[in-house]
Amino acid sequence: MKISSFISTSLPLPTSVSGSSSVGEMSGRSVSQQTSDQYANNLAGRTESPQGSSLASRIIERLSSVAHSVIGFIQRMFSEGSHKPVVTPAPTPAQMPSPTSFSDSIKQLAAETLPKYMQQLNSLDAEMLQKNHDQFATGSGPLRGSITQCQGLMQFCGGELQAEASAILNTPVCGIPFSQWGTIGGAASAYVASGVDLTQAANEIKGLAQQMQKLLSLM
Repeated sequence: MKISSFISTSLPLPTSVSGSSSVGEMSGRSVSQQTSDQYANNLAGRTESPQGSSLASRIIERLSSVAHSVIGFIQRMFSEGSHKPVVTPAPTPAQMPSPTSFSDSIKQLAAETLPKYMQQLNSLDAEMLQKNHDQFATGSGPLRGSITQCQGLMQFCGGELQAEASAILNTPVCGIPFSQWGTIGGAASAYVASGVDLTQAANEIKGLAQQMQKLLSLM
């Protein structure tokens, strides 16, 4: 076919035009075309539920149900608590030790510790007294320990036991009450530092240690 004869062939034109559409034939088939205004109106008339609206509704319903449950629980809790009387437990009275039990404890402690102190004092001599007086008169030394036990018996026990403990504490050792030999920095320390008659002092202390045996027999 020549190009000139192809160009001269004319396509069929639309046979009718009505309002919103045009109708024609192409290759033996009818073709219709809507106008843009009508297409827009058709789109506007469609109704579709927004995507995800059902999920949001379910979430809102669930949260509302939980909120109502929490509010109901709080109301019940305060309602029940308002009807219950507040019970305050009665204070437990402090148990004070009786004088008898305290006295027994003092006696027991003296019975356990005095024998050890008495044994150490029975071996005392002038040299030991001069070298170790500070150690013996502090802490758990035999002079400090035995005097402390005698003071406890004198203050918290009665009868013959109290009298015997008081006599031991007030017995002079080289003119100084035995109770002062259990401390340092006082008259006993000055006497030991002088070095005078330490043998006599040691012997008098040993005599008091033997006298403590009577305390043990009275317990």
